[in-house]
Amino acid sequence: MVSIIVPVYNVAQYLSKCIESILEQSYTDFELILVNDGSSDNSLEICKVYSQRDNRIVLIDKPNGGVSTARNVGILASKGEYITFVDSDDYLRKDFIEALITGVNDEIDLVVAGVTRVQDEVFSEFKFPDKEFAENDYDLLFSKYQLHKHGSPWGKLFKSSIINKDGIEFKSNIHLGEDIIFVFYYITRCRKIRLIDNPGYFYLQRSGSLTTKLNDFSSERAGTIEFQKIKRKLITQFNFSPITIRELNRWETIFLDRTKLAALKVTGYRKKYARLSEIDWSLLYGYKNYVSVREKVWDFLLAKKMFHFFLLLHFLRK
Repeated sequence: MVSIIVPVYNVAQYLSKCIESILEQSYTDFELILVNDGSSDNSLEICKVYSQRDNRIVLIDKPNGGVSTARNVGILASKGEYITFVDSDDYLRKDFIEALITGVNDEIDLVVAGVTRVQDEVFSEFKFPDKEFAENDYDLLFSKYQLHKHGSPWGKLFKSSIINKDGIEFKSNIHLGEDIIFVFYYITRCRKIRLIDNPGYFYLQRSGSLTTKLNDFSSERAGTIEFQKIKRKLITQFNFSPITIRELNRWETIFLDRTKLAALKVTGYRKKYARLSEIDWSLLYGYKNYVSVREKVWDFLLAKKMFHFFLLLHFLRK
C-alpha cells in the first residue's frame, strides 16, 4: 500500500482538484492522509466531505505548525509500505502513482519522477530518462541529471521502512530548504535510485512563493547549518566528483545569502556580529555570478571572517 500524504493549509480554491486527482488514480491500493494544518478558510470542511465519501481517506486536523510538522504527522500516521507526498495545490495524472510503484523493487529505495509545471495555464513538461543508479553512480544523478534541483519531496516514492528505521523527518525549525534536506538525508540510506520518465505530477507555480519570504535568523541559520552537514555527508559517502561538489557548493550559497540577510535584520551591532560569527561563510565567495561590486565585496569580507568591515560597509550604505 502507498501512503499519500497531503499537508493542507488555506488552499480551498485548489484542494478539490488535488483530492479528486488522487482518488481517480489507476493504482487503487493507497491511503490518502489529509493533514489540515490549522486552515482558516474552508479547507477542513472540504476534507471532511471527501473523507465521508471514500474510506481510503484519513483526515487529521491539527493546530497550525507549518508544512514540516504536517508532513511529519502524516508520516507517523501512515500505514503503507511506501510513502509519497503531494502538495495540496498540485494534482496528478491518472497513472502517476502506478508509474511510481512500477519503478520500485526490493533493491530500489527511491523513485524520482518528472514534473509538469503549470503557470498561468502554460504547461512546461520535464522528463527524466528511465534509468537506474547504484550507489557508485550517484555522482551522475547530481552532475548530469541535477537531482539537487529536484529536491522537493513530491514526485518521489519513498520506503516507509527507511524513513522509520533511520528517524528521517522534516526539520520543523527550518522553514525553507527543509524539503531538500529531507531528501538528501534519505538518499544517504538508498542502495539504488530509479529515475522514471513520467511527468504526471502537475506543480502549480503561484505568485507569493515562500522562497521570497525571509525567515528569522534562527530558522535561516538552522537551514544553512543542516545543509552544510548533509552536503559534507553526501560528498564523503559517495565520493562525489569536483563538478558535483561545485554544484552543491553553489546550492549552499543560496542558504548563505538568506542567512546573511537575516543576520542584518538583527537589532544591534554586537548581536549582528555574534550572529555572523555562528556561520561558516567560506563558500559564499567564489561560486556566484555577481551583478554588483558591492555585493562581491560584502561576500569577500564574510568569507574571510572580516565581520567588522562587513558591518561598517553595511552601516555606511544606510
